[in-house]
Amino acid sequence: GQELSAQGIVTRDQADLLRRIADYRNRMAHFYHEVNKEELYLLCTRNLQDLETLLDELLDWLRSNPDKTDQEIP
Repeated sequence: GQELSAQGIVTRDQADLLRRIADYRNRMAHFYHEVNKEELYLLCTRNLQDLETLLDELLDWLRSNPDKTDQEIP
């Protein structure tokens, strides 16, 4: 996330969101027994807009920079 921010691909806030996503992914992978259904439900329902916005920003950047990718982005 920080490198994407340094390259101007995402904002600093978006880089922080990517870091938090990675942290949670690591928690789910290594401490899955600590993750409960309620927590996961709240994450998915309260933070979905953040993820959709981040995805849109990344796709916009990819579409605007076709020379930096090895395939076409629909």
